[in-house]
Amino acid sequence: ELDLSSFASVRKFAQKIVDKETKLDILVCNAGVRMVEKTITEDGQELVFQVNHLGHFLLTNLFMGLLKASDSARVVSVTSTAYSWVKKSGMNLTDTTWTKTAYDKKLAFGQSKLANILFTRELAAKTEGTSVSTFCLHPGIVATDGFRYYEQNLSPVARIFWNIFVVNLVKPLLFKSPAEGAQTTLFCCADESIKEKSGLFYVNCEEKSLENFAKDKALAEHLWNISEDIVGDITILGAANIETVKVAEVKETAESKDGDTSSSDSENDEKDQQMSLKTESNELTMKNTMNFEEGNTQSILESNLRTTTVTRRVVKTVISSSQVSSAENNVTITEM
Repeated sequence: ELDLSSFASVRKFAQKIVDKETKLDILVCNAGVRMVEKTITEDGQELVFQVNHLGHFLLTNLFMGLLKASDSARVVSVTSTAYSWVKKSGMNLTDTTWTKTAYDKKLAFGQSKLANILFTRELAAKTEGTSVSTFCLHPGIVATDGFRYYEQNLSPVARIFWNIFVVNLVKPLLFKSPAEGAQTTLFCCADESIKEKSGLFYVNCEEKSLENFAKDKALAEHLWNISEDIVGDITILGAANIETVKVAEVKETAESKDGDTSSSDSENDEKDQQMSLKTESNELTMKNTMNFEEGNTQSILESNLRTTTVTRRVVKTVISSSQVSSAENNVTITEM
């Protein structure tokens, strides 16, 4: 269970994952709220800013050890073109709790979406040269229950208009289905063509340019520092454990190779033994044939007994070898 409006919940969730996993290939920061009344969380932060940005900021940093342990990890943040709503007013990082400023639902949401973009760009800079890439995207207007926040704040008359016009007419025509809305997220998670383009913004599975104020490096750095001050300790969780696992994996690989060599030597010894026994059996068969031609009955009987014993040894050795191979195959399958 993860509640992004609680730093304690984020830390507890992150610790559970780190305790179970040794790497993290993809982290999608998708959860969010919008257009709600001003609410202050248990951590003393404004709800929209904490859920949409601060919670993801903390979670991503705590997971950085797992992400860097992956050969190719991606952090994907779902933002919105609503970031442009703060173009005129600018991002207010001196009053993130709206204590001195009149609360504006639209601006609060727009600031949180701009924060997603700035976080992505700064994270790309901080992880340059590592196995971690990061992207942000606008999914489009998607017909999810996120619009319930709009409806909750409407007057009874406006709600009737909303249900008749928006829900029944506009949504089916202009809104994306959840499956359609997820396509750009999936693209950013998996498409190989953008692997080296960390920090970029995508819409409809295509790279899109950002307005200049959303590319302000100084602002991105300032947001990062303020976010760190607010959430507190962002020390990577489980870094020592991850390194221990890596060492163990290298050691296990080396031992496996040694085991393969020993197994190969053992198999060669068995094959030599089988070949020797088969040669012995063939020699006895030839001797048996010569005795038959010479009419030596006693020698034929002794030879037959000896041939039977050798044959049994050959069969027994072959069966034993087959059982070992089968057991090795079973172990391999189990490990996979």
